[in-house]
Amino acid sequence: MKKTNKFDAKMLVSVSVGAIVYLAVGLMLSLHESECVPETAIGTEGLKQVRRYLGAEMLSVYAGAASLLPAAFVGSAVYKLGRRDKSADKLFFSPAAVIVSAVFAVIVLLRLPVKNCWDIQTELNGYKGLRIMKLTSLYMDCGRDLKEQSARELTGDGFTVAYHIHSYTVNSGRGSSRHVRIHEFALEKDGAEAAQVTNKDYLELKDKLWKNDEHAVRLFAHSGLICELDGSTEDFASDYENMFTLTYENEHLVRSTRSDEWELGHLYLMEIKDGKVIAQINMKNNTDQYMPAMTDLNYGHGIPNLVPVDRRGQTAYLEAVVDGKARRVSNTVKFGIGGIIDE
Repeated sequence: MKKTNKFDAKMLVSVSVGAIVYLAVGLMLSLHESECVPETAIGTEGLKQVRRYLGAEMLSVYAGAASLLPAAFVGSAVYKLGRRDKSADKLFFSPAAVIVSAVFAVIVLLRLPVKNCWDIQTELNGYKGLRIMKLTSLYMDCGRDLKEQSARELTGDGFTVAYHIHSYTVNSGRGSSRHVRIHEFALEKDGAEAAQVTNKDYLELKDKLWKNDEHAVRLFAHSGLICELDGSTEDFASDYENMFTLTYENEHLVRSTRSDEWELGHLYLMEIKDGKVIAQINMKNNTDQYMPAMTDLNYGHGIPNLVPVDRRGQTAYLEAVVDGKARRVSNTVKFGIGGIIDE
């Protein structure tokens, strides 16, 4: 009669114990890494926070891969402790299991995909090689910047902060794959990335850095992170007031557009006379407002009697919620008899 293989409970227990060890180490490392996520990447304090996070991530990567070894050691030890003939093998663990786990640990280190914005910072810095080596280089350069405090300066206009989502596919073998998404916040100049920032930095700066004014930015010499940035703690009214331009064309008040205007809380055309609001027109989805220079006093009855519209004393401008406050975001146009007399 053919014998059937019996269920190996010892193997199940040993594998389960090894998996628990591996997952427990990974959980502790992940918790430590999450506690080190930087709130800011600007200034010396930001540099310290980024360096601390990079250290936690490298510990997570190295120790996470290395934890395969103690998991294999403990699992194989548990399996051998349950054997019937303990004198058959003097070793209380399986060297083969540990060697195999070491090979897998190396494979894990070699196949680590790009997974966060600091990897993009290493690319901006021109680092080459494996991901873990590039992160190590950035970590060391952060330490050099903390010690030397040297920086290079960028000046000019065209500075903005932007939010990007990067996604790509990682092949896991045997036809399977998984999608990775990177949420990136970065300081940009004329559309080119200059340095990474955090979500908090982005929220604080996105309403203060517009393309219409000049700013000075100092980047740390080695890490490329932001050392100083004018506008990070101040209000630049001239920036706000130059976001849009109003012009009077063919009896229409026409506004300019921006690619990022969708972020504004609202956008109204404000008409003011004697310091009081006489009209508030939603311009969120409109680029022009009809404002005739002449009026038919017959209101369509009989021969038109067109006379100049008297708008003397009236002014108009665009208003939006920027940085949590209602602010003027365009030039002010002044009206007179028959249309605009000053822009």
